[in-house]
Amino acid sequence: MQSAHGLAEKAKMPKEARYYEVDSDYLGGVVGWEFVNFHTVQPGWRGVTPRVGWPDGYLQLPRGSWRLAELAETPRFLIGKKHGRPPRDLESMDGVFLVSPEMKAVLEAVDPDACEFVRCETFLPSGRPARETWLCAITRAFVGAVDEQASVNLRIGRDIAGQPHYSMGADTKLHFVREIVGNARLFHIAEMAIYVFCDQSVKDACKAAGLKGIRFRSCSK
Repeated sequence: MQSAHGLAEKAKMPKEARYYEVDSDYLGGVVGWEFVNFHTVQPGWRGVTPRVGWPDGYLQLPRGSWRLAELAETPRFLIGKKHGRPPRDLESMDGVFLVSPEMKAVLEAVDPDACEFVRCETFLPSGRPARETWLCAITRAFVGAVDEQASVNLRIGRDIAGQPHYSMGADTKLHFVREIVGNARLFHIAEMAIYVFCDQSVKDACKAAGLKGIRFRSCSK
C-alpha cells in the first residue's frame, strides 16, 4: 500500500477533469455506533449540525452550512455489534463525514487546505478505546461554479430574492465553470451545500490506498 504523500504526488489533474459526488455508500446496513453525547455536544442544540446554516446570509462566503460547528464537548461514540456493522473508512452523519485515520491521511495529502478535522472519542462496550475516528468537514465552497444552462437535469429553485438553490437526481450532469473551480480537488457548491464533490485524483488516491465504504457518483458533463 502506498503512503498518502506518495498518492498525492501521483494525483494529477486530467486534461478534461472528471468530477464525482462523494459520500458513504450506505451498503451493509446501519453503522454500529451510538452518539453518546448527541444532546450535549452543542448546548441547546443536537448533534454536530451547525445551529445557523448561513451565519452571514445565504451564499455569503466563506462561512456556510458545511463548516463544523463550535462544539462544547468532544463527540463520543460507543461502537458495538448490537448497534450495527463496523464503521468503514468514510461514514456520513449530520452533513459531515466521519473518517478513519487512513482516510484522513489521504484527504490531507490530496487537498489539505480543503479539510477541517476534529478527533472523536470512541470506545467499545467494555470501555476500551475503539477505532480512531475523526469528524471531517470539507470547508472549500464556490458560488456560481455551475453553468445552469449547460448542465443536464439540474433542479433549480429560487428564493423570494431570486437566489438559486440546486438539487440533483440520479440523471443530473453538472457543467462546472473551470475558471471558478480551477484545480480544486475537494469542494462544495454553495447553492447545494449538502453535497461534497471531488475530482478524479481523489477517487484514484482512495482506491490506491484500499479505502472502503466510499461512493463516487459521476456527476460531471
